[in-house]
Amino acid sequence: MPLYVAFAIALVVVGGLLLYFLGKVTNFKFAAKTGIPIIVLFLGFFPLVVTIPEYSVLLVLVGVVALIAIITQVRVQMLVKEQDS
Repeated sequence: MPLYVAFAIALVVVGGLLLYFLGKVTNFKFAAKTGIPIIVLFLGFFPLVVTIPEYSVLLVLVGVVALIAIITQVRVQMLVKEQDS
């Protein structure tokens, strides 16, 4: 089996299980808003970076900036909801 096919299968299976678990613990709307981007970053993007050694540091920095943007966006949305209440 090629490396990228095994990688995609593992991403779908493990990511699906994590998304389901996060949905059961919190709710599925929250899991879809925050869980999917974080699962894609940590289970998809960062392991893929390790397999591409030429630009690995640059790609990790892009991934970290994307994670910070996701966290900031979620926090701002939560603060806006708190102010509306």
